[in-house]
Amino acid sequence: MTNQPGPAPGDDLRFTVPVPPVSGSQSVSGSGSNRPAAQADPTQVIPLVEHTTPLPAVTASPMWGQAPAAGPAQGLGAAPGLGAVGRALLWITVGWWLFFVIRLTSLLAGGGSGSTAAYRTVEMYPAETVVVGVVAVVGAVLLWLARPVAPVAQRVFALALSVVTVVVVVWRFAPV
Repeated sequence: MTNQPGPAPGDDLRFTVPVPPVSGSQSVSGSGSNRPAAQADPTQVIPLVEHTTPLPAVTASPMWGQAPAAGPAQGLGAAPGLGAVGRALLWITVGWWLFFVIRLTSLLAGGGSGSTAAYRTVEMYPAETVVVGVVAVVGAVLLWLARPVAPVAQRVFALALSVVTVVVVVWRFAPV
């Protein structure tokens, strides 16, 4: 115990707090001795315990089994979050294309005309088509900005998919 209030010099992991005075009729220590309150100004040192564990190093898990590009481009400091968001938007676009194929197949199986089936499939949900075009472009841009983190094959696939999606959006809204 120390009589100096506040932290010890150079020690950031503990601090000292004053202990309130105890009345004369109560025992200060467990031995039964009664000590008057005016005899000392007791303080107590309380250690600061941090219950945190260090986080593991963040490594981007590349898709399709490719390792991220190593070398001087690695030092550019691209945020791995850009690649993660870009990948998520890429998979949203892939999901839309899967639903497009399912709707097209359903329309053809139901006896629809083959020549207008693709147009009618896109015609059903025009707002969805525009949104997926924007999502595809934003996802491709984010993957290209996260160049050191995202594999080349993934960036090229995202770019090609966004171009095809934008072509479908323009085809949908182009005057005939």
